[in-house]
Amino acid sequence: MGDGPPGKRVRHARHALTRRAGCAYHAAWAANPGLLTTNNVTQRVVTQLGERPGGLAGGRSRHARAKLPLLCAIMLVAGCTGQQPPPPREPPPRQAALRVVVAGDAVLARAVSRLRGAWQEAGGGELTVVETSADELVHAAANADVLLYPVRYQGLLAEQGLLDVLPAVQREAPDAAWNDIFESLRVKQLAWGDQTVAVPLGLPVYTCMYRAKVLEQQGLQPPQTWAELAALAATLRDRHTDAGDTAEPRHVVLLPLAEGWAGLTFLCHAAAYVRHRDQYSDLFDLDSLDPLVAGPPFVKALTELSALAGPGRDRNLQLTPTEAFQAICRGECVLTLGWPVPVSARGTSSPLEVPVDLQFAEAPGADAAFNRDTREWDARTPTESPHVTLLGAEGRLGSAIKGRPHSQAAWEFLLWLSGPRWSERVSTSSAAATLFREAHLRSPGPWIDELRPTAARSYGHVLQQSLTQRPVLLAPRLPGADRYLAALDRAVRAVVIGERKPREALRATAEEWKQITAELDIARQKRAYHASLGLLLEP
Repeated sequence: MGDGPPGKRVRHARHALTRRAGCAYHAAWAANPGLLTTNNVTQRVVTQLGERPGGLAGGRSRHARAKLPLLCAIMLVAGCTGQQPPPPREPPPRQAALRVVVAGDAVLARAVSRLRGAWQEAGGGELTVVETSADELVHAAANADVLLYPVRYQGLLAEQGLLDVLPAVQREAPDAAWNDIFESLRVKQLAWGDQTVAVPLGLPVYTCMYRAKVLEQQGLQPPQTWAELAALAATLRDRHTDAGDTAEPRHVVLLPLAEGWAGLTFLCHAAAYVRHRDQYSDLFDLDSLDPLVAGPPFVKALTELSALAGPGRDRNLQLTPTEAFQAICRGECVLTLGWPVPVSARGTSSPLEVPVDLQFAEAPGADAAFNRDTREWDARTPTESPHVTLLGAEGRLGSAIKGRPHSQAAWEFLLWLSGPRWSERVSTSSAAATLFREAHLRSPGPWIDELRPTAARSYGHVLQQSLTQRPVLLAPRLPGADRYLAALDRAVRAVVIGERKPREALRATAEEWKQITAELDIARQKRAYHASLGLLLEP
């Protein structure tokens, strides 16, 4: 470049310097990407160029030296090959450390804790699993990334603004197998308003458990409606009376009416009378939020329930749904309502002697539902099932907590935990959970390990029908759900004991529900009730 016009020589020098500066930049980046600040890059480039013949120290390069600021800008984009260096990589979101709080279920907490290693092998980060009481639920959620909790507190958490929304892109990922979850859970229970805020860990529903051989010997079929159950019970009681004190089983029908469960068993009975095809709200008026529990369908249900429970009253008042399962296995009754649980979830090493003829059917329904608009009973159409499922009486949900820094990792963990591979390990650990996926039906044994294969398949089929093909009545899940249910519980037990009449007891319950609503703020409760039904209020 010694020959030629001066301007041309300057352009050649500038081009050479740019190329050599780019090479120096990339050499510096390769040596240590973390040191690429403007000052140290400039110093390193100048040093390397100054050491070369014809570099910045050369006399002919005074024009290029004058352009050094421009050169430093150019060299960031020029490079030896014309390619930019890759940006620094961030760790995958799944690798974030998560704090998992499990409320009101020590056995479930231990089961999740045992999966910490499996989560890390799947690419996840460190898990800290903490157990807390249901009373400390809201306080504990403030320091949680993931919360596992009883289903009835879903509304309280949602209205406190604590539940994050599951992004559609994560919900629809193939590994999540979202559509494999039973439909009523996906559409009804996991939603708040029109958004998904939870994953399931299993939600049992009331099933009819019966001794098939006893019914067959008497020429009877499992009841499809509550009227059929009343007739079946009367027939079997008459035949038991003829057999005298030696009659076995001792009771014809047992019902789980223990404290904390009587109100829910009553709602199971009332569901088919209350759930009308042309009505959306069942427990409260949508506009006024006045309680509906003193209306004709509820009075009818409580009258029938009291008559069914009378003969075995004392025993009925002791039973929970899982204890009702144990009672029929021990031969105490011909028929009962409830759900089975595996041995491990019962906290005992002593298996039950399950009768060989134990079978399952859907909880009884009704051929007609009450129409509040016309004040008439409307017969169900031929295409309508008589069965209506009470959803949310029991169960466990998992949610990511809103506002925490690792929400994506939290949802990935929850979808992994409730997914096809690991959900069995989790939901079989808790007496408050059960199977909840179509895939679980292929091998339902782990959830009901004491049942024979035919009974296990029968239970799985009934649960699938109850949660995919039936209308549902949602158990209360708005803030204060415990208080509403406790009031209903007291009314049902008072009627069964004989202290009050059904209509009187339910009117008193309706007044108590009004007071609870007023104390918790009617506008807030109205919004929560609408959201619990999948509706949203106008802002």
